[in-house]
Amino acid sequence: MADIERTCPQCGKLVTISSVAERFVCPACGTAVSVPQAPAPKTGEAKTRLRIRDEAASFQENADEASPPRKGFSRFRAKDKPIPSRPTVRRGVAHVVTAHHVGSWLVFLAIGGVMAGMRYGGWLNESQMDTLRLISPILLLVLYVITLMTIFSDSVFAGIMSLLIPPYSLYYLLVSSDRFLLRAVVIGILVGIGQFSADFITYHWMSIVSAVHAYIASGG
Repeated sequence: MADIERTCPQCGKLVTISSVAERFVCPACGTAVSVPQAPAPKTGEAKTRLRIRDEAASFQENADEASPPRKGFSRFRAKDKPIPSRPTVRRGVAHVVTAHHVGSWLVFLAIGGVMAGMRYGGWLNESQMDTLRLISPILLLVLYVITLMTIFSDSVFAGIMSLLIPPYSLYYLLVSSDRFLLRAVVIGILVGIGQFSADFITYHWMSIVSAVHAYIASGG
């Protein structure tokens, strides 16, 4: 620190002391003298910050006083009063028909109508019907894979449930999903291949069950 000179009030001798010293002892007369400390002046930056803060506080206070409180809400809430939360909207089957839903319905009617005509309307001959019966399980597997990938993109939990319990994928698509176009395509195709696919799954499932029973009955 820089040194400064002070005058002893008793003998008038100049004494050199540190600029931060609060008191000193005169070496000539031995008088203890207190050094008054001048307050540190505020810098221009500090003054600017204080002015901006004061102006912002004044502006906010005036805005609060000028704006009326919102209907149904007080301006200040008590700490123990819970803040009302916004109602949540459940994703699922829509109850209001919109243009998007109408388009999905038109897709379902078109695909479902064609598949119903092929399966039940006599549009196919016997050979073509056998071909449809053979490819029905393959179409069902393709639809299941596409639906499973879509469900995983929406919810990992629902995807795992659909992977472990395949019929859950159809339940999720009909009840919980908002993929209306995919729902229309899947259900429309199932109109034509649903029975053939169910017969294929039932036949092979019963074959597996019969083989397990025979294995157990034979004693392993």
